[in-house]
Amino acid sequence: MMDRLTARSIRLRAKVQTLLSDQKGATATEYGILMAFLVVIALAGVSLFGLAVGGWYNELASHLKAVLGIP
Repeated sequence: MMDRLTARSIRLRAKVQTLLSDQKGATATEYGILMAFLVVIALAGVSLFGLAVGGWYNELASHLKAVLGIP
């Protein structure tokens, strides 16, 4: 009984050490965080670009209205 328990304990300890030394999950997590950061930056850039283009079109429309005499 004690030998089986000792062998089981040794196998469990080896399995835990294997899981703790595995770096695959850490790499995937790092790539996930990097992708989330890039998505946030891209969304911010697209939003700012959209606001700038919208402002430009509004200014263009007001100039056209002034030139054409549209109230």
